[in-house]
Parts: sequence; C-alpha cells; structure tokens
Amino acid sequence: MKSTKFAEIVQPNPLLISASCGVSRTPKRPLRFRDERFDEEFEHNVLFYDVFFDQDQEAILLCGPPMWNLEFEVKFAEYCLGDDARVGPIKLREMDRCSVCRLQASSRGTTKLKVRMFDGETEVDVGKSYVDAFSGKRSVLTMSKGNRLEWIRDWAKFYVEVHGAESLVFFDNGSREYTSTQILEVLVDVPGLDVVAVVDWAYKYGPQTKDQRFWDSDFCQYGAWQTARLRFFADAASVLNVDVDELLLPEKGSSSIFEATERSKEGYIRFPGRWIESVSDNGVAGSARRRHRDFMYFDRQQSSCESKWCVSPGKVPAGAQWKVHRVAGLGNETTDDFLMRHFKGINTGWKDERNVVRAVDPRRHELDKKLSRCMRSVFSD
Repeated sequence: MKSTKFAEIVQPNPLLISASCGVSRTPKRPLRFRDERFDEEFEHNVLFYDVFFDQDQEAILLCGPPMWNLEFEVKFAEYCLGDDARVGPIKLREMDRCSVCRLQASSRGTTKLKVRMFDGETEVDVGKSYVDAFSGKRSVLTMSKGNRLEWIRDWAKFYVEVHGAESLVFFDNGSREYTSTQILEVLVDVPGLDVVAVVDWAYKYGPQTKDQRFWDSDFCQYGAWQTARLRFFADAASVLNVDVDELLLPEKGSSSIFEATERSKEGYIRFPGRWIESVSDNGVAGSARRRHRDFMYFDRQQSSCESKWCVSPGKVPAGAQWKVHRVAGLGNETTDDFLMRHFKGINTGWKDERNVVRAVDPRRHELDKKLSRCMRSVFSD
C-alpha cells in the first residue's frame, strides 16, 4: 500500500437484543403487504448498529433502526460507563427509517457501556470518533456489496481526478467475494486519496418493495448515513453521496462538485441522473471484463434515474436528514450544473435486466459525448 495519512478498517459496535428476552422490533407494515421474504429480511434484533463517542468524548452516540415498540425500554434503561454509576439522561431522536440517541457521558478512560434493559444486562464497546481524521476534507460516501474491485478502483480514481476527492468512507454491506482488507488496499492505492475508512456494515439491508407506500423497513443505509455524518463527517468540508455505478460530470465548465457545494448558500446540491445503457460497440459481454469505460450510450426513450447529492456538513441544519436520494429538510430542486451517469452495466447481476450487454441500436442509443471525452481523459491507460 502507498503511504496515506489515515487508512483503517472500522468495525461498528452493535447493541443487539438477545433472543432469550422474548422481545424484538415489531414491523409496522400491514401483513397483507409483506411478501414471503419480509420476515427474513427485516431487522428484528439489532437495537443499535453502532455506538461511539462524539468528537469531544463528552457524549455517546447510538445510531440504529427506528425504535418503534422498543422506545419505552430504550428511554428508561439504565446506562453505566464502566463500573461507574448510571450516566445520562438519554435523548432519542426518531427519523425516517432510523434513530439516533445521545447519552451524556464523558469517556473517563473507559470504553465499556453497560446497558440494563429487558430484565437483563448487556455490554458494548464504545467506538472512537473519526471526525478529526476527515476534518476539512472533500469526501466521498458510498455503500457497496459485491462490486468488483477493479470497478471500485476506477470509480475512486474518477472522483479524485475529476472532482478532487481527498477522502472516502466505504460501507461494505457484507461482500463475500473479497475482504475489507482487499477493499482498503485498492482504495489506498489510488493517488490523491489521503484518508480512507472501510466500514464492515454487514447488516440486513431490509425488505424492498415496488409499492411506494411501503418503503418503510430498509433501515440499513439510513442508519449508515447517520453514522457517517456523526462519526466521520461532522467537520468535513464537503461530502458526496454516490454509488460505485455512478459517475458525476460537470455540465457547465469544469467545476468540482465539492467546490460548488462549498460555495453554495445552503451547502447542498442535489443533482439529476441519466441511465447509461448496457450496450457496447467494443465486444464486451462477460461481467468479468466490463468496466465503466466500456459504456458510453444513453437511450433517448429512457426516463431519468434517481438523483443524488453533495453537502457541506457545517452549513446543513442538524435536523436535516441525510437520505439515499436527497437530504430531507432542504430543497427538492436539482441543479443543471451537474449530471450523474448511472451505469446499468456495472452490475453483478442482482438486477438481471441491467446485467445483459447488448449491441448498440442507432435508432435508440446516442453516444454521450461528454462522458466519452471524460473516460478517455481519466482512463487513458
């Protein structure tokens, strides 16, 4: 690995509900709208995904799924740091598909938090804050599962070269194809990335649905984004939320998304997306060979894809929630200064319709000239 200022694999510190206590999180979705996989995919027994000190070590932060039926137990549990008397009080904030608790408690030289609830006692390690490591940095945030290492390398290189990214937090959602160490090795080998954290976030992603009324139980990424905001990015200069199959290009001039966000009044830019089709004119077929640079065409008949965002954390109100496609509490408008390309072909098959590479059809497909020029510049090797 090349020398970096900071590179670490971060293990979250979960607080689990013991199966023996007879209590678990109860779903709110009506039974008639749950499919056969709902119970298996629902997060019944993780009370908090991660428990860690704040930047000043004067409080403990606990990030997890929404409490729902567990709220009373959480509020009235007994919390002890080490062997000391009870600490607190605890303040609970419920948000869309996640929650954050704040427990007033100085570190006092110990990192063991004892929790008495559900007629029992459990202990959890309290993790350290990484806010100082990412302070003042232009950072990329992502969650990934099973994306090929060469795709991850190309994607990180793109954001360094095109936008000036300096740091990256990579939440790995239980990849089986490689280890977190291998992800870290790939990322720290990208010139320009000074600070890198790979977080082992092997939790259930949560039930999916095609019914827009019931996006209610996919807690995993919402909890991760609150952890990212509080444990890593509280003092970052700017944070860009994009997936490994998404590359963001400036549409006007050569401005960096980080620079533009930092200059903006709200400290928030939401940008639209365009699908880049799984079509190619260079003979690429098998997923083992394909790279971002192999796909350059969009479908004139295809609608746009979901938006993503970039924030300057110091400007964003504490009450605004970082979500997957927007920041709740801020404006819904999207900019026309940046356009994200979402690559259907950078996919390992979890959505089969995106995974088949077809020939270019001139009647439907149009070369994305700006993307083509950028790919030649970034990936000239």
